[in-house]
Formats: sequence, structure tokens, C-alpha cells
Amino acid sequence: MSQAMIGWGTYLKRGNGATPEVFTAIAELLTVTPPSNASDEVEVTHLVSAGKRKEFIQGLIDSGECAFTANFIPTSGTQDWDTGLISLQAAGDVVNWRIECYEDDLTTLSFYVAFAGFVKTSNLNEISAGATKVLAGSIRCSGDVTWGDT
Repeated sequence: MSQAMIGWGTYLKRGNGATPEVFTAIAELLTVTPPSNASDEVEVTHLVSAGKRKEFIQGLIDSGECAFTANFIPTSGTQDWDTGLISLQAAGDVVNWRIECYEDDLTTLSFYVAFAGFVKTSNLNEISAGATKVLAGSIRCSGDVTWGDT
């Protein structure tokens, strides 16, 4: 029997910077894409590189971005212009974030992804009569991304 997991029970949470830090879930999250690491490549080819082949070494690692969508709730303190995602983007603050995935009981943490970053993009997707208003955005990672299960 497969042990695959569905996405239900996943949260994108923003830290408050306190000690201990408290994380608050973004309201009505629809999708979240964890950051993806990409390494720079540095060419180190020289005049007698073996076989007349280019040579490379790994450079710096870019932790990328976390993309998300949520039902737009303009009165939610996690999304609004005063304290939410939109205000965070305006401020440009780097804060701690967590993607937390829970088991079906919503109390047992299956795994998490933790990173620091700033809100890079935020916009409303196309608005139409028969669909919900969707807030889409991305968080630009600054530094390392940590994966864990506790």
C-alpha cells in the first residue's frame, strides 16, 4: 500500500521574531511551493584542461523563492495592509517562515521547511464573477533553508 500523502493539513506560517518565536498561519492557504536550491556554477577551465573540456566547480547556493496562493481575506491580520502579507512587502522586512505539514489528525507534525525571507510579490489573480478572489505571492529566501520532522 502506498504511503503517499496529500497536501491537506499544510500551513504557511510567519514568525513574529519573539523568543520563543510564535508562528501564525496565513489564512485560507490554497497552495504553497517550498523553496528550491540552485547552485551557481563557476567555470575554472584553464589552458591545459584535460581533453580540451570546460571545467566547473560549484559556486554559491541560492535558496530561491517560496510561492503561495490563498483565498483573499482583506480583513485577515495575516493578509491585510496593516499587519499582514501586504504590509510586510511594503516594509521589506526579512522574517522567519515555516511550511508545516501535519498528519490527518492536524496535531502530529509530519515535516517542516524553515527559512527567512521577505515578501517579494503579492497580487490578486484574475477576478471573475464565478470564482473566489485569490491572493498570490512569493517570499524571497535569504540564507539557508532547513528541512526537518520535529
